[in-house]
Amino acid sequence: MEPVGEEGRGRKRGRGDELLEERERDLARRGLQQVATVDDKFVRRMLAALRKRADENTQARIKYADQPDQFMESELKLDEAIKDLQHLATSPEHYPSLIRHEGVPLLVSLLAHENTSVTRDCCLVLSELLDGDSVEDRLDEALELTESLVDNKLVGELEAVLRRCGNEAKDSEERECVFHTLTLLENMVDLKPEVAESVDDGAAEGGILGWLVGRVAGAESDSNRTYASEILAILLQSSDKNKKSFLRLEGVESLLQSIAKFRKVAPRDAEEEEYLENLFDCLCATAMLRESKEELLRTEALELMVVMMKKREKTRVQGMKVCSFALTDSRRLCEQFVSVDCLGPLFAFFMGKGLGKGVSAKKRKEVALEMQEHVISVLASLLQRVEAGPRRDRVLAKFTEEKLDRLVELWDEYAKRVGSLGVLADDPSGGEGEGAYLGLLDRGLYCLQQLALVAGCVWSSGVPSLQRRLLFVAQQYGYELADFAAALKVQLRFSFDDNQRDGEGEAKTRLEKLVRILDP
Repeated sequence: MEPVGEEGRGRKRGRGDELLEERERDLARRGLQQVATVDDKFVRRMLAALRKRADENTQARIKYADQPDQFMESELKLDEAIKDLQHLATSPEHYPSLIRHEGVPLLVSLLAHENTSVTRDCCLVLSELLDGDSVEDRLDEALELTESLVDNKLVGELEAVLRRCGNEAKDSEERECVFHTLTLLENMVDLKPEVAESVDDGAAEGGILGWLVGRVAGAESDSNRTYASEILAILLQSSDKNKKSFLRLEGVESLLQSIAKFRKVAPRDAEEEEYLENLFDCLCATAMLRESKEELLRTEALELMVVMMKKREKTRVQGMKVCSFALTDSRRLCEQFVSVDCLGPLFAFFMGKGLGKGVSAKKRKEVALEMQEHVISVLASLLQRVEAGPRRDRVLAKFTEEKLDRLVELWDEYAKRVGSLGVLADDPSGGEGEGAYLGLLDRGLYCLQQLALVAGCVWSSGVPSLQRRLLFVAQQYGYELADFAAALKVQLRFSFDDNQRDGEGEAKTRLEKLVRILDP
């Protein structure tokens, strides 16, 4: 999968810069712009001050439970003590001191504070301590801090924070608190991807994952909904466990309902465009899971993708991408794809039509290339999975002379980009190894292999008119059927091992049969 939400990350960093500037102004007002060199003594002193302020505030809240104005001053001092820990973000080499002097459990405990401002600033400080720009040269210390936070049950506390902020649409403090909570979670996952596994704690509400599903489905368009959709995509891409939990939470249906709102109404602005793109990314990540296939069938996901591709030009690539992931290793979804009349748009995109209107030539080329890769993947899935019969005949009937010419034209483009496959294809016992194979993948070998599958399936159909045209056009470009077979031999050599998953044995057998047909 591709990285998601780069614009969202820019938005997050921009807001972080604003908050940092506010913080610097606050420090200047308090005379703390210049601080002593951060060292172990400094960390101990800051934590001692924070504990003192926390204890004073607790006592004041107990003593004046019904008189908020009496403990307000202690709350302000506590908030200032929390913010002072931001100085540590410039010296991540001293994070071990923060851990050693029990600063982590102290900060985690303050997340449960009744004052949203205190909770917000705790999340802000922790997110800044783990910000990628702050720790890029001290990743070991940042990872140690992340692990300590996880050990001190931070993830569960973050869920509690998110669920407490139920009025964020009207309350700016709650809105900022949600933002910093999501930022902290993202920074932790960036540093330690395994953190993504802990966002579903098995509770009925589904932990943070459950909160995200609900937040993303919200009708109100705002920056936190967009950010939540980005985080959800990251968590689904990071973990099969999350994908399975997402299915349990009926997340696919929720996503489809949110996407369906844009069938007749275009996104209002860049914020909604990013949100919609994130929804498609979430769906793609889920579609990769074998267990998701039945849910995609039940919820008629392909039907919606067809509608979105017809109604919304800007969602055509994303819709086809979802189809590409969904159809992989699923006979029933492949048959459903043919049944919902998507072959027309599919082959139009295959011919390079209907893309990139109203954009620059460079952008149009990028869009066309991405769509081309998804279309090739869908064609390969259809011709491998749809069984002999009326549906398969409908697919083959689309391969007119013009389409076969295009098939070989694309093969030639990728073949020139990839280069010779001879050693990798013909020397299964040695020769070039994994490194060379990975290098060829970077140059487009996967698409070349998918095109070889399409060509091989067309040839093995036994339809004389298709065979004659395919062979004629291939020879015009200087290729033989054995060249298609060579790409499939490389796939056989590197894509299968002794520990085959369900369905891989069948796929391998099918591939071996195609190779024998193309290169007897």
